[in-house]
Amino acid sequence: MLLNFALDPLFIFGWGPVAGNGVTGAALATLATQALAALAAMTILLRGRLGVALAWSDLRPDIGYIKRAFFLGFPGSIELSTRGLGLVIMSFLVASFGTLPIAAYGVGSNIVQVVTILAMGLSMAVSTLVGQNIGAGSARRAPRSWATRSRSVCSPWPVFSPMFSRRCSWHFSCREMPR
Repeated sequence: MLLNFALDPLFIFGWGPVAGNGVTGAALATLATQALAALAAMTILLRGRLGVALAWSDLRPDIGYIKRAFFLGFPGSIELSTRGLGLVIMSFLVASFGTLPIAAYGVGSNIVQVVTILAMGLSMAVSTLVGQNIGAGSARRAPRSWATRSRSVCSPWPVFSPMFSRRCSWHFSCREMPR
């Protein structure tokens, strides 16, 4: 991600021998960094020094497993696709008001995405902990895993929210930044 942040301005605006390519440059920067990340991950996994050792034969598709995973994940994919479609429709509607509203909507969407990714990651972690407790025959510990996560995630919000809300919202008004 850091490499993408560095390459984006370089490929978008250009510098020295690198020509600026605008939006295409942003896509090229993302493609380059994701290709490097994939290459690094494959190298690490195939060498097997970090506890996970893969061989090329392990990468052969298991059709039965793929079929089972597909039907298990299909309802969730419908839900996420519906969310994505909603974002596309909202972007389309906001774009009809011009470039400034679409830019502001993009900034707001990025802020919401950061919070959403954090919440979804923690939710997945809790699902793993609850499932592990239930699978290990310790179903009585499962609610405690959930409660611990809820306290650790929800307790900082009342403290930090007032600190940042005015500083963030002033960008979208015509007034001077609050002191």
